[in-house]
Amino acid sequence: MGTKAQIGFHETLADRPVAILTQHNDGHPTGKSGVMSELMEICPSLLKRYGFYEPAYLAARTLVMLALRLDERKEDPHNVWGYTVGAELRDATRFYYAVTKEGVHVYDARGMVDEDLGKLEDIEEMFFTAWVNDDERRELEKEIATTDASLKAMKLRLESLKRNGALV
Repeated sequence: MGTKAQIGFHETLADRPVAILTQHNDGHPTGKSGVMSELMEICPSLLKRYGFYEPAYLAARTLVMLALRLDERKEDPHNVWGYTVGAELRDATRFYYAVTKEGVHVYDARGMVDEDLGKLEDIEEMFFTAWVNDDERRELEKEIATTDASLKAMKLRLESLKRNGALV
């Protein structure tokens, strides 16, 4: 049995989700076929294509895209419909992903109850991943590359100073 997760589509974290998709397998945030990699690939392109955030619409389109991907992988013919749609937090859910117009908020769902879904802003999240458009991504990648190069130069300088006895 895989890791069960639920993906809720919210207007804001203070609102109950308009729809919740339950993923019965591969619900862990990490991994190549994990929930985060799927959401980060599907949702930003849908948001860019349609130009607005409507949680119910995004939930429906995401479910279709996820089902198509399961079908393409043909891993298990019984798992093609490995998702269910509902409006409540289910027992035995390990992770809860709150999708908002800002990005994906990830929560440890153990101990969460259904009433918590309308007040997620008061619950500590495991992590948050913001939607980033292509232009922002390229700028961030440039900034990271520049910072990495600067750090490497500083490390080389520090090692040189240590070798020459300038630092004790």
